[in-house]
Amino acid sequence: MTEPDSPQLVDGSEPSAPEDLFRRLQELSIPTNTATHPPVFTVEEAKSLRGELGGCHTKNLFLKDKKGVMWLVVCPEDRAVDLKGLAERLGS
Repeated sequence: MTEPDSPQLVDGSEPSAPEDLFRRLQELSIPTNTATHPPVFTVEEAKSLRGELGGCHTKNLFLKDKKGVMWLVVCPEDRAVDLKGLAERLGS
């Protein structure tokens, strides 16, 4: 049995670790405030964990089309997503 390929970005590079991202944001003098939480799989789970945390809350949909192309869709948590319509707009 062979090892799965390492994840790669579209440009062929490897993804960065969270520490790399935070270091880069600091280099750019971009302030951050990070709230950590266990993984959640629904908007309701996220709502129950966040309490009074302000800001725009989003949901992330990690999708894979019939051709195997992967998409990350990020939208406000209260927005309904028409997956069939989205697939047509993306041409997948």
